[in-house]
Amino acid sequence: PYPNPFNPVTMIKYGIPERSDVVIEIYNIQGRLIEQTLRSDMAAGYHTYTWNGSNQSSGIYLIRMKIADTVINYRALLIK
Repeated sequence: PYPNPFNPVTMIKYGIPERSDVVIEIYNIQGRLIEQTLRSDMAAGYHTYTWNGSNQSSGIYLIRMKIADTVINYRALLIK
């Protein structure tokens, strides 16, 4: 995610080598699912997703991306 820390918007840029199912989920630090922000079948290439955390409180959030069989986790800090 960029920028990180952010207030209240951050961009998640990613690339996929072939058409795949993509799921992006946002969790709070306790591990509770806050938002399932994106669930889509996407074409190969580079993509950007913008997450707006204006409805959330300041803190650390975990961004979980599932692309086909691969799971990638990122940490982002929301500062208000």
